Amino acid sequence: MLFALLCLLTGFAVKLTDILVDDRKKFSRISYAFGIFYGFLMAYTVILFPHFSSLVFGVLFAVILTKKIDTIPHVLGVVIFFVVLIFSGLPSVDPVFFSIFLFSSICDEIGNDIKDRKTSSVLYKIIGSRILLEVSAMAISYVSGNWYYFLGILLFDIAYIATEKSAKNYIL
Repeated sequence: MLFALLCLLTGFAVKLTDILVDDRKKFSRISYAFGIFYGFLMAYTVILFPHFSSLVFGVLFAVILTKKIDTIPHVLGVVIFFVVLIFSGLPSVDPVFFSIFLFSSICDEIGNDIKDRKTSSVLYKIIGSRILLEVSAMAISYVSGNWYYFLGILLFDIAYIATEKSAKNYIL
């Protein structure tokens, strides 16, 4: 139950940070707070559920490598995540799972960039749907018997997408 709540809250906080950063004039200070908040949430999730760290690190390194961490609130989130983990102890990461999640996330980010350029084609919409990470998480969950991978990314994405859709009605 706590795992589900942390994944939902993290998805909400990450997307809300995105939204607040985009509307810099009104919400710049609040975006810093949400960046810090999601950094703590991610770290707390990994501390309590260390087996989930391969996915979190894979996704985090992917967004860093694809230069998606490009604003101060997001940099704060990442820095807080690492600082908290350094002081509490870095969890072990399965190198195979990490590599799969890293590769899947990089492909999803590249696909999303392609979709942003050409949205008229169905193929581009599929490529840009960021589905590879979820498929990888489902496959790894099935093979390993650890369904936290799939459940975690699914709940994160549900909150992320719901926040995006809700924000259009309430914030913007």
